Amino acid sequence: MPKSAIEQRVHNAQKWLVGKTKHGDIAALLDLVEMNLKNLK
Repeated sequence: MPKSAIEQRVHNAQKWLVGKTKHGDIAALLDLVEMNLKNLK
């Protein structure tokens, strides 16, 4: 899967999780993934 597709999916998931307090752990993990996307080759 291309890097741009992964970035888009992560971003879409983060947008979907906004305001869903039950999923705070997943949102935090997605934040970590987003920060590390630059390291994908």
